[in-house]
Amino acid sequence: TFKDPGGNEDASPMGLVGRFGSYMDENISIEARLGFGIADDEVDTGVTVELDSLIGVYGVGHKKLNPTTSVYGMVGFTKIEASAYWYVPFFGSGSETADESGLSFGFGANMDMGNQMAFNIEYMMYLSESEVDVNALSAGVTFAF
Repeated sequence: TFKDPGGNEDASPMGLVGRFGSYMDENISIEARLGFGIADDEVDTGVTVELDSLIGVYGVGHKKLNPTTSVYGMVGFTKIEASAYWYVPFFGSGSETADESGLSFGFGANMDMGNQMAFNIEYMMYLSESEVDVNALSAGVTFAF
């Protein structure tokens, strides 16, 4: 979700994020993420918000609960670029771009599906800055190779 420029509503554009990482040992990994928006969101005030890009790097601590399930916590740094557009009849249109970066944190769980695949669910606070709050609840599939 993103705060709108007026601060009254949240926008929830959709994004696609790729995760790339490597384990340092069985409990610690380093991960990079690259993402971009795939669907804008319009709030009631007529402002359309889109995610332009997301790039980040994170340290991840893992804990196995059983042979097929693990949980993890992560902390790192994210840079976000987002845009907002609006049109007001008789007054015209405008836009605003936010380019923010800062501390990120999150937690999640992986459930092994076999064949080097796992189902993943995660909450991530990518950024909380003056112009942009970006957080995500996501589900996906991870592949190890």
